[in-house]
Amino acid sequence: MRTQEQEFLEKADEELDKVNKFYATQEAELLARGDALIEQLRILADVKRILADHAARRGRGRALGRAASMPPSLELSPSVNGSSGRHLLSGLASPQSMSGR
Repeated sequence: MRTQEQEFLEKADEELDKVNKFYATQEAELLARGDALIEQLRILADVKRILADHAARRGRGRALGRAASMPPSLELSPSVNGSSGRHLLSGLASPQSMSGR
């Protein structure tokens, strides 16, 4: 026969599993969004480069000024260029590490 304490611990463990699954799903969605944002930044950096190259070829200062006015933050550092973006959240604790499992 089960004691009330055993039943309680089993129920608590089931609820903890639900919470862990929820946060694992949230983490996966966030990482996918981060990957999409990094890809968008790459595209914007490419557009910036193309505009600057086009302006340099045509000798138009006006087009170059527009391309140069884009924020330098669109240029990705080498550490970001080859990655999937998962390193952005690597310092955060995962639901699994928080549960002690």
